[in-house]
Amino acid sequence: MRWSSFYERIALLCIASTLGGSGCGSNAEAPGIGVAELPALHAERGARAGIYDALGRQVLLRGVNLNSLGDYYQDAPELPTVVPATQRDFAAMAELGFNSVRLVLSWSRLEPEPGVIDRGYI
Repeated sequence: MRWSSFYERIALLCIASTLGGSGCGSNAEAPGIGVAELPALHAERGARAGIYDALGRQVLLRGVNLNSLGDYYQDAPELPTVVPATQRDFAAMAELGFNSVRLVLSWSRLEPEPGVIDRGYI
């Protein structure tokens, strides 16, 4: 697998998993589409570069960094380096108008051995 293809897939996976109900516009634009039935997303290159849903609508991402999966230096072992994100956090982000996250992760935890992806970490 090409590197860029791998990164594109990871990015789209992260985007798709975090969009929730507000990522593709309101349901008023597409009557009958509920949160559980969000159209698939895809990226386009060239003159029409962007992220689009299956209905051809461009998806505008408004995101924040989410570092709860990052692997950070720990000076005080008794204190956590990050605070796990909760449903309440995602609800607060959505209230503020965010519809995606930039998921900070650690390559050493994603791929603990060359060629082995830790699906549990994902």
